[in-house]
Amino acid sequence: MAAAAAQQPSTRGASYSSSPGDGDLGIDSSLLYESFTDAAANCLAGAYLALYAFLHACSSPVVISIVKKTSKTVVITALCHYVLLTVMLWPLGLLCRMLSLLTLFLVSFDVSALVASSMAVYPMATILLMKYVYRSSMDECFASTLEQLNHKYAAHLAAMPRRFKPSMSQKVLARLGLSLDDSDDLRTMLMLMLVGLLLRGWRSLPYIGWLVAPVLQFLSIRYMVGRPVAAALLSVAAALGPALEGPVMSFVQLWASAKVLGRSSLRYYLDRCVPRDKRSAFIRAFEYSIVSYFLLPTALMRLPLLGSLVAFPAAALGAHALQDLLRRRAGALEAVEHLQ
Repeated sequence: MAAAAAQQPSTRGASYSSSPGDGDLGIDSSLLYESFTDAAANCLAGAYLALYAFLHACSSPVVISIVKKTSKTVVITALCHYVLLTVMLWPLGLLCRMLSLLTLFLVSFDVSALVASSMAVYPMATILLMKYVYRSSMDECFASTLEQLNHKYAAHLAAMPRRFKPSMSQKVLARLGLSLDDSDDLRTMLMLMLVGLLLRGWRSLPYIGWLVAPVLQFLSIRYMVGRPVAAALLSVAAALGPALEGPVMSFVQLWASAKVLGRSSLRYYLDRCVPRDKRSAFIRAFEYSIVSYFLLPTALMRLPLLGSLVAFPAAALGAHALQDLLRRRAGALEAVEHLQ
């Protein structure tokens, strides 16, 4: 692999045209086609690896035993959670109707559509619940799967103490919403998702609909996606019309939920190896790989009752994602050493 990387610059240099006067831009079209096919092949390979890893995590004996042991309590808790979330959304729908009446129906809300679309935040609420209630079971799923994949590194990781677990002051700050590393804060993302749902009914107002609502939507997408250029493009696409706003916001919510689920599933590793003030940078560095692994379990978490059970295979899936990240990091270090 290193030898191929060393030969790559000479190959690319030969593909540039040396005659700038013939109207050509100086780039061989075969190079663009090759780059496109390589990117498509990498995407397909990543999707296949993510699907295989998820199926392997679902068939793990440890995961199956934990799911059987906690299935009753998880389903009952998920039922109560689902009912509570639905009950909380109906007063929100009543508030929307009152706003429609006060604005002389310039702001129109479809309450049933609002409640149905609000279930997109259910994975985020499920992660928040499972993160605290079933922490030890999820850590057991992660550790057992990592032991199957990489026994030496699993033993090394198990021998390490949780050096970067939150202190009491950090827990208090997190409760108050003043976390020092809040760029991927779960509660903030959950609140922004609910705010984004309310913004859909304000677009019919003359000034608020075309000035304030897009700015607020950009800020919420900027926080959830984490990249200003991508957030601006998605905000523009959402502002073009109601037909595009729904799919764009659903994609943003799914992306943000997958990123938060990946961070929660990698917590066993993060508490031992990554300081808390650098975790967001770590997640952003491997964001595409992490999201590709956790898109499917995040989508399955939208199931009303059984979605909470997906948190245990997702924790085991975190071991597969960590193994992939370590392999990528080792390959990058090898390439850097070869270039030096």
